Amino acid sequence: MKDIIASLQDLSAYSDNYLNYLVSLAKDTGHSLTLVHNYSNVETHLRPTAITGVGLMYPETMVIEKNRAKREEQLQELIKPYKEEYRYINYTIGSGSLPDKMNNEAKKLRSFIAAVQKTSSDSWLNTVFGTKETMLGKQVDLPCMYIPGDIEYKRPAKMLVIANGIKSSDETNLEILSNELALGVEIISDKSLDKQQTERLENKFKNRITFYKDDEHKINRRIIDELITQKNADILCFLNYNKTMLGRFFDVSTNKLVLESERPSIIF
Repeated sequence: MKDIIASLQDLSAYSDNYLNYLVSLAKDTGHSLTLVHNYSNVETHLRPTAITGVGLMYPETMVIEKNRAKREEQLQELIKPYKEEYRYINYTIGSGSLPDKMNNEAKKLRSFIAAVQKTSSDSWLNTVFGTKETMLGKQVDLPCMYIPGDIEYKRPAKMLVIANGIKSSDETNLEILSNELALGVEIISDKSLDKQQTERLENKFKNRITFYKDDEHKINRRIIDELITQKNADILCFLNYNKTMLGRFFDVSTNKLVLESERPSIIF
């Protein structure tokens, strides 16, 4: 049994639909689910001696442990009804870097995909400068699925891959996702692949690759919208659209694609 590892950063802003999607996906595909909650430590300070006399240090370790215990209790209460439905749900809680914690846990758990709840809008500022979700997805070592907070779960059957070229590592990740999530895969690329790679991918996924070229020799935003509507896939996958901050002003970018998507979307 492999693992799906998911961020559950803000316990007060989680979505029932997000958790339901994760639990249902893990259950339908026969995988465990691990939720990762991260928090900042509470800092303690000396009491001002001008008011209280000699400064006294609050027992810092006690404050930290109390904070952790409170959050763990909230987390247990949160996942209790889901664990009654599917027993292979675990959690880990701690402080420090969330990407580091997810990466370390993923190595121990044989995780094959990470998940993040998408809550930010697709505003110009979010697209250009990024959000906590887009930054987290680029910092984890696994393919990362962004799940809209308002989505209703339906078992996914098809993944549409829109690619700006396909690397060998992308091939490996696509094959793992296809196998572990039982997904049919359709690939559309706006960059030509060599004949050997094309034949290899088409044999793996039993589906012809479409090489899309418009007059500007690249897929633009309008064409991507049309393809998403036409193909009506359950999950989208955007490959190799990472851009610099300057590039996000003028071109299709991973940030824009992910933040605009109303369906679960995956990046590597």
